[in-house]
Amino acid sequence: MTHHSHYRFPLLFAIPKNSPAIKVLSLWFGLLVFFFSPEVVHAEFLDRLELINHLRQGHYQKLEQILARQERLYQAKKIPEEHVEAAYFAFANSAADLEGKLNEWVTRNDKNGTALLARGIYYWNIGWLARGGDYISKTHTQRVSTMKDFFTLSWQNLKSATKYKSTSGVPYRFLISIAMNFSDTEGMSHLLQQGLEADRRSVAVRWGFLHTLTPWWSGLSQEASLQAIHQFLAEHVTPFVKDNIELKALLGYPDYLRAEILERNNQEEEALSYYHRALQQGSLYWITYQYAEVLSDLGRHEEALEMITQALAQRPQVSDLLDEKARILAYLKHSEEALQAQADALQYNELDPDLLQNYAWRLRRQQRTDEAEALLIRALTYGSHDHSVVMELGTLYLHDKHNPAQAMPYLKQAVELRPQKSWNWLLYASSLYGIHNCQAVDAFQHYKTTCLVSGSCDPENVEWAQKTFQRMIWKEGCWREHPTVKLLGRIVKWLPRL
Repeated sequence: MTHHSHYRFPLLFAIPKNSPAIKVLSLWFGLLVFFFSPEVVHAEFLDRLELINHLRQGHYQKLEQILARQERLYQAKKIPEEHVEAAYFAFANSAADLEGKLNEWVTRNDKNGTALLARGIYYWNIGWLARGGDYISKTHTQRVSTMKDFFTLSWQNLKSATKYKSTSGVPYRFLISIAMNFSDTEGMSHLLQQGLEADRRSVAVRWGFLHTLTPWWSGLSQEASLQAIHQFLAEHVTPFVKDNIELKALLGYPDYLRAEILERNNQEEEALSYYHRALQQGSLYWITYQYAEVLSDLGRHEEALEMITQALAQRPQVSDLLDEKARILAYLKHSEEALQAQADALQYNELDPDLLQNYAWRLRRQQRTDEAEALLIRALTYGSHDHSVVMELGTLYLHDKHNPAQAMPYLKQAVELRPQKSWNWLLYASSLYGIHNCQAVDAFQHYKTTCLVSGSCDPENVEWAQKTFQRMIWKEGCWREHPTVKLLGRIVKWLPRL
């Protein structure tokens, strides 16, 4: 076969093969093929609400196709792994109607693990909502029990999904999170090994494991924790950056941890420089979000808004980010925009007690009491033993609806959950006083005691409590509740035994 020495363009001209023009044209042709290929996603995240809508409508085959395509694109190195994780994270939505649909999806399509992984993430999310953000030692036993139930369901689904998705690290990222909650050090190390065997490029697996090395999860000292993180990065991140440039952002984790430690020690100004240094390694939306939060705490709200906007560009449709955006907008007096951001956040995790409470609090500021009440009642689904939720609902009934009888049970629960908080005792005492219940005397006494311990009570509130306390004893016939009278009564009961 004869090979021509020129590419010929009819009716135009001939170009030598080694011409620079050919190289430029080839480059442009390659870019056109790349950008217009149906198998290329231009760094756009899938719409979480659209995925949930497909689930609600029972479009299971469509979901299979969409999620399989994301996984295929990642394996072909055309999108980052985060796009796959974010697509599955759409199912970390606590809406009550989704469980039935996920069950039906698993029943119909259990041959490739896609539905199992989605359902595992759904249960994983509810497990964390049930647990709440407090240290486990301060978490109500009922919340811990509910958490364990959902984590067990999540674990079973995620482990089953790994059998089908042998090249995916995503299930292991969530399994590591559950093992971390139970301080299962051996289990976490094993899951790390399995996750990296499945996908040696995985950012999600490494990011999940890095959290397990922090002082508040590992139990290590700050220095030991940082040392463990540096060692992990040297062994499991740095050698693999060449194969996956997305891993480079993880090299900022030590600075991120230093920033978190400073922030927890109320050294926000010092924390900022470490957040900035962490982000110089690469854009991780969670670090950008934390950076924005600290800026807002320091009163630098305009800068905080800019940073949270960046975080939402790095990872859109994240409820925590939108919740923080609402807080910042409220500080900037953009009330309606703040409410919209709060409503947007709720779409992605419909029964999150924190999101519902924050939204209700903003509605209360606008005297939209009935709407706020409805949100707080929804929040009781997973927040019935959440101190802040029951206190907010009790406060709404006491102050907004002027119904102390309705407020009293919630405020009583709030003091049982957080007896060291003086404000809880004041509200509870006020609700009892409002229904002329003499137990208010004891509640006011507890309020004064906690005030002495904390030394942070408003003097006007203390004075009002003292006057009300005395009025109930001497003018409203509650003298039997006086601490001295109660003590004498106990002595009288013990005298015959002596």
